[in-house]
Amino acid sequence: MSPMEAYSKFVRDLVYGGLTGYANEMVKKYAESIIEFYNEINTYQNPEGELSVLIKKQTIYRGIVLEDNNLTKLQPHENFHYLSFSEDINIAKEFARPGSLSLSNLGNYGYLITLEPKDYTTLAHYKINTLLNLYWDKQGIPDRIASLRQQEVTILQPLKSLKLIQIF
Repeated sequence: MSPMEAYSKFVRDLVYGGLTGYANEMVKKYAESIIEFYNEINTYQNPEGELSVLIKKQTIYRGIVLEDNNLTKLQPHENFHYLSFSEDINIAKEFARPGSLSLSNLGNYGYLITLEPKDYTTLAHYKINTLLNLYWDKQGIPDRIASLRQQEVTILQPLKSLKLIQIF
């Protein structure tokens, strides 16, 4: 599978597959190809690398709900090969609010993860998927990246522990 096909399938699985695990399996099998194509898109859209620098300086957020109280760190689970974050703190706070979303019945305590993506491998970013949309247009596939843009999504490989701030 070419890097472009692997990346395209990964992002399509993110959008269409939701929590089915298909995108996770794609990262597990094709991480190098996904990263290679992501970097090609980054270079293609901005040969000077300015977009890449801009993305890496942007603080991003993830909201989670857990059963445990007073946690300060979380180790990424070995079976999760990517995590999604948002540049919009309010979106992350909504995901951290216990009971606010149908998927949030996992516990009573909401946490906010904040991080600088420069220390992590970025797999996808909502700002640089223009080329992917052009590829999909040629195949007659409608733009499904709108939900990634709407939530200002950045997808990272979680290789380090994550600092938690309890907010609920």
